[in-house]
Amino acid sequence: MNEILEALTRFYGLDWITMLLGLTGTYLISKQDKRGLACNGLACVCSLFVAFMSDQSGFIFYNVILIYMLVKGFRAWGNKQAQASVQN
Repeated sequence: MNEILEALTRFYGLDWITMLLGLTGTYLISKQDKRGLACNGLACVCSLFVAFMSDQSGFIFYNVILIYMLVKGFRAWGNKQAQASVQN
């Protein structure tokens, strides 16, 4: 029983939060909701902390790249919506 509890709380629940935010973000993006990018960004931040705690340098680098791409996508999405409203 202790092994299960330790596995669930090893990273203070950040790994589980990462999973929930990532799945929610992916669902929202599939519904063309911009908030999905924000959820995925938060998932990457949580995942970045987990990567630091577990000392996984490749995973740290990966999450930094993903966060950059999500910020870029969030800005581009906002620009497209602004251009569409100006045209109407």
